[in-house]
Amino acid sequence: MDLYDDPNKGNTEAYARLYDENATALFRLAGAIVWNRQEAEEIVQEAFLRLHETVREGHIRSVEGYLRSTVKNLAIDCLRRRKTRFGFVRENQRISKTSSETPFEWSEKQEIEKRFLAMLGELPDLQRAALVLRVLEEESYEEISRALGVSIENVKTHLSRARAKLKPLLEEYTRR
Repeated sequence: MDLYDDPNKGNTEAYARLYDENATALFRLAGAIVWNRQEAEEIVQEAFLRLHETVREGHIRSVEGYLRSTVKNLAIDCLRRRKTRFGFVRENQRISKTSSETPFEWSEKQEIEKRFLAMLGELPDLQRAALVLRVLEEESYEEISRALGVSIENVKTHLSRARAKLKPLLEEYTRR
């Protein structure tokens, strides 16, 4: 099966197989960067549309690499277009008040959460994406490396820098 069988429309069966094999991982990558399900789905769809257009224009060295790179770039572009950099909190992920907390304690947690999200939003895109993929998605360094199109050493560097920037706030949170 070859994507290049028909230069005008591509091989539908090959595209379907490629989608089945890659869509979930691409969705996770987009979701980790934009933190919005609908936008992540649209990004993955757009990446496959762009693949189809690019295949019509000529051969691509690595289809999977092209898709990962396109998803990453589209997701980062999506972040740049947002009016606010902090609107990517997943639903139901906000800190909720427990019955044993006083209103003051709950308010402090809310403030720390806001500061954490602000700091997370200020991280460079690759640092944030690497951190989210590692911590929330529990991906290995190798998986993150492939998803972001950087070396494993670069992944470790991005994670180290992200953690260093967030460390003071995390230490404050754990002291409470």
